[in-house]
Amino acid sequence: MSGKPPISRLAIGFYVVAVISFVALISPMLFLGRMGLAAGGAIGSVALTLMLQPILIALFGGVVQVLSDIRWAVSRKQEAAE
Repeated sequence: MSGKPPISRLAIGFYVVAVISFVALISPMLFLGRMGLAAGGAIGSVALTLMLQPILIALFGGVVQVLSDIRWAVSRKQEAAE
């Protein structure tokens, strides 16, 4: 083992997915402006909700993975101390 948590790249992947999803969510708003958002109406709000879900899931997954990595590091330190 290299001394690093075995799945730490997974957390980076979760955050990359969150950033890409956020950019995909924001870019139509930047190009369409207020008129585009107003024309979307209820459909726009449903689409916004559906697009926010992967971002939230990715962020939550990343946080869980980071906490898991911290727990792993603490347990490795305790094993090394014994």
